[in-house]
Amino acid sequence: MNRPSSHLELAPAGAALRTHGRAVIWPANDQSDGIASTLSWNAYQYGSAAPQALDVLRVAVAAYSADLTKARPADHVRDLVISVHVENPDAWTKEVQDDVVDLLAWLTGDIWTLDLIPAAALAIGQMKGLADIERVMLLSGGLDSLCGAVISLDDAANTLHIGHRDAARAVRHAQEQIRKTLASANNAFEWQRDDLGVTTRKKERSTRSRSLLFMSMGIAAASARHASEVIVPENGSTSVNYPLTPARSGALTTRSTHPFTFYMLNRVLSGLGLDVVVRNPYEMVTKGQMLEQAAAAAQTSGFTSFLHLTGESLSCAKLDSGRYKGGDPNLNCGLCVACLVRRGAYVAAQLADPTTYASQRLTGDSLAKLRYNRHGDLWAIEYAQKHPIASRDLISGAPWPEGANVEAYLDVARRGRKELFDAPQD
Repeated sequence: MNRPSSHLELAPAGAALRTHGRAVIWPANDQSDGIASTLSWNAYQYGSAAPQALDVLRVAVAAYSADLTKARPADHVRDLVISVHVENPDAWTKEVQDDVVDLLAWLTGDIWTLDLIPAAALAIGQMKGLADIERVMLLSGGLDSLCGAVISLDDAANTLHIGHRDAARAVRHAQEQIRKTLASANNAFEWQRDDLGVTTRKKERSTRSRSLLFMSMGIAAASARHASEVIVPENGSTSVNYPLTPARSGALTTRSTHPFTFYMLNRVLSGLGLDVVVRNPYEMVTKGQMLEQAAAAAQTSGFTSFLHLTGESLSCAKLDSGRYKGGDPNLNCGLCVACLVRRGAYVAAQLADPTTYASQRLTGDSLAKLRYNRHGDLWAIEYAQKHPIASRDLISGAPWPEGANVEAYLDVARRGRKELFDAPQD
């Protein structure tokens, strides 16, 4: 089937363009017709990162820009071409480029072509005098990443948290509440959050490539600070993310932290000669177990604000609570699948849920409208309760890293589903 392709070229400010694709210029601490970012092309705000790490970030930015600005056709599959100016093209062997294309196809469900263009040497800006650290940890403003930060809070001096400032006001609100509270709990807590997004009109809402962008920001920061690992805190059941119904299969089910995503990304990093590993240490625990571990760590360290702070985190997949009369854009809706996974986690951890959900605040016609708009989510859960999953379902539904213990992933998926099924639906 012939598809019209969308071609995007990502280049630093002042570079000579090499293709006829849509030009996206990445300036320094500014915005252009294409990108708005608080990070410069050389990401000197992180320190002095290896050229290969910066190039990974540049490829991820190009993919994210192409993903968000090309509408999906009726069959959902797009043909996307990205030409990226890179500082160290010799490191990008055919095998590495093929792995990147395969990773992008896995994440987004699209057909990708990667074209690399040698970048001219550029000044990298004023360097910061930053100390080496042991690890970088992603901190998004969600409940899982908050739990990861709290579990390691006593070792904050050896950890840099990286955040991506989302365009959504609710996400920014959650991030700011978490920043203030964790910084007051441990003055060694360090969280660097940066804007990195598109300025042109978005034509795709799923943002399936955002996870790669976020991880690539962590990789660049880890390289600059000589950290050996990037931690992505995500519960194992959500990472496996086996679809609740057949209609949610394929790339319609988020693959952001699936074991195969980490496997492919680490292949790319190894192929480029980078001594950074991206991993999820919580891939065998449920959201409820993560919450329980974080609560125990908070009690041990005397972090008494933990439970209240979890109520400020954001898990909602819909982010439309401000559209209902009497609603609030900063609230989790309470009835989408992601919110019900969250609510089930508190039940499993035997903790009182301090979260205010829109489904609890709204009344009358507004509540009825919310429930109507979530009928697909609630039906999917009802369907899943009647259709248990087996290891063959995981194997047939996704590729897996060589030697993966599928039975162990099946177990965490089942335990996570039980938490979901036990969630209150008021």
